[in-house]
Amino acid sequence: MSDKEKQRLVIEALKKVPHPEKGGDLVSMGYIKNLRVEGDVATFDLALKAHKCKFREQLKKDTEEAAKSVDGISAVTVNIIEQSEQQQARGKDPWADRAPIPGVKKVVAVASGKGGVGKSTVAVNLAVALVGEGLRVGLLDADIYGPSVAMMMGVPVGEQINVLGDKIIPLERHGVKMMSVAFLMEEKSAPVIWRGPMVANMVKQLLRQVLWGALDVIVVDLPPGTGDSQLTLVQTVPLDGAVIVTTPQHIAALDASRGIEMFRRLEVPVIGLVENMSNFVCPDCGAKHHLFPQGGIEQVVHDYDVDVIATVPIEPDIGTHGDSGIPTIVATPDSLAAKAMREAAAKVISAIIPERNV
Repeated sequence: MSDKEKQRLVIEALKKVPHPEKGGDLVSMGYIKNLRVEGDVATFDLALKAHKCKFREQLKKDTEEAAKSVDGISAVTVNIIEQSEQQQARGKDPWADRAPIPGVKKVVAVASGKGGVGKSTVAVNLAVALVGEGLRVGLLDADIYGPSVAMMMGVPVGEQINVLGDKIIPLERHGVKMMSVAFLMEEKSAPVIWRGPMVANMVKQLLRQVLWGALDVIVVDLPPGTGDSQLTLVQTVPLDGAVIVTTPQHIAALDASRGIEMFRRLEVPVIGLVENMSNFVCPDCGAKHHLFPQGGIEQVVHDYDVDVIATVPIEPDIGTHGDSGIPTIVATPDSLAAKAMREAAAKVISAIIPERNV
């Protein structure tokens, strides 16, 4: 198991340690800082008002035991950092107020560093593939400026949505509960001309004012780049992982590395990369052709110690499926692209629901 994977598991273990008085988990509340894993040793800081904290020794003991419970970790060093109230106020975790969506167990983001790499296509097929694995799945189209998930899932723009009290009832297609800003638009060609605060408010509404019900996971299709929607999502709900979609060439991989860096700075585990449009397999002779320059993905994998969880080939039918509202994994379940999407789904499940691997 890599140090990166052990670090992710240590974070998950520490999230289960509640504050004895305040009740929230120590990671979300900003008490755990500077976590590092090297080999079988985990080291982190425990930020406390040490001169006042009556739970000092208990918190140190509880966090140490939680970290040691992770397979591959045999030694833990907990450094208590003494902070004044003024320092704690300045250094308050900006995501300390985030809270889970009622009834939803996990949230996974699908992101990309740039547009045009097939991110929404991957998000749609990943969501349907997770249903095929027996999970209860939601799909949130948070790509405010280019909401395309509705069309890809077979929902016409402007279709009537229902409201129960102050909650929107999500639509359902292919076994997936789904919500998109496109459902609130009256015209297909209507542009979304919003400033940052409006985008942030809409993302919050799509997360909080939708009656998602009991779900195992919500897949969130984020807009490309590293902007307001990404930050709002992380500030609003705890993210259990991110999948980065890219294409083989160096320029796309460079943008993907920015996405990886962003999520790591926000302490969101990066589950892995999906290399879309990886190659083209000739339907007549079976020969594999690379239509894009190669090598970009390998460099990102080396530099950031991330996994490629799926390589999706170019198949002309994928575009047709998206236009018709029938995801590839449903339309052609035996295709190479559908197989790759199921592989990605299996890797996501392994990362966010590790108990299923036992």
